[in-house]
Amino acid sequence: MREDIAYTDAWNLEGYRRTTSGPDIYVVLTSGRTLIDLHGYRESMLSRVDLPFRVEYDRPIQFTSDVDETWYLYIHRLDDGVVILGARIEIIPPNVNERFVENAARFGRTVADAAKLPERAIDEAFDFAVIDATGTLRRAIGGIPLKTAAPEIPDRAAFVPLLHFDGDLFASFVQPVMSRSGQKVGVIRVLTT
Repeated sequence: MREDIAYTDAWNLEGYRRTTSGPDIYVVLTSGRTLIDLHGYRESMLSRVDLPFRVEYDRPIQFTSDVDETWYLYIHRLDDGVVILGARIEIIPPNVNERFVENAARFGRTVADAAKLPERAIDEAFDFAVIDATGTLRRAIGGIPLKTAAPEIPDRAAFVPLLHFDGDLFASFVQPVMSRSGQKVGVIRVLTT
């Protein structure tokens, strides 16, 4: 994953976004608190999240993240939170506005409904995030550019033998993402049972 990210003096995620293989559970964050990607998400992997973009419900918006990725996003209000659907601008599917509306309706009215929706029920062109009213990320697929607490970035790759997430035990491999000058700019955390 580190090689696919290809950070030198700036984030270059084009090659990374085209990879299809990877571990079952991971999260990639920048030192600037931006979520790059996650898979196999567990609620306690991240603290509260914030939306770094303007909130306009049920209207598509365009947002460029601090890693220079431009997203087309759709924020749909739930009774007790929101669901955010998104696609990077270079891969926006045809009829995206209609597809946003159709897919947002599939999440139901509550965070509990949205969290139970099978991944395959959502158009594969979209990443998504389900966030409750307290700012807790309840479910996510992909890299909607949310902000979270600044990650702890080690000086070098590290293995953490036991972590507790949502009642399960995991081992974790943590890999810093460094600039050419040695500045810590991000972190990759891979979990395994």
